[in-house]
Amino acid sequence: MSRLFAFALLASLAYWFTEVPPHDIVPRKNVRVRLCPIRCCEAHPYETCSSDANKAFLAHLKAWGAMTDTLYIWHYNTDFAHYLMPFPDFAEFPAESPRCPVGGGATAFRCTSCR
Repeated sequence: MSRLFAFALLASLAYWFTEVPPHDIVPRKNVRVRLCPIRCCEAHPYETCSSDANKAFLAHLKAWGAMTDTLYIWHYNTDFAHYLMPFPDFAEFPAESPRCPVGGGATAFRCTSCR
């Protein structure tokens, strides 16, 4: 696809079952990988949380960051279990969440909320 549409920017999601970076392929220059920390614990900064999901995300972030110069983070700041309630990470999100992915090689950070 990227050769056929070399003039276009293509998006590829690293999300749930595709979050683990591949070992045998590398995204082309016009492919934007969007990594989503959907399984992460949001109560603490990613780097200091002992959650296995956060540790896995940090490893995936580092690996994707080494593969591409166009790694984007797509963060759902939505509490899907209680959709209309505020997202539970307001104490740490503004300061910490964007810093970690940017330090891990991400070039953009997008938040999607319930409203």
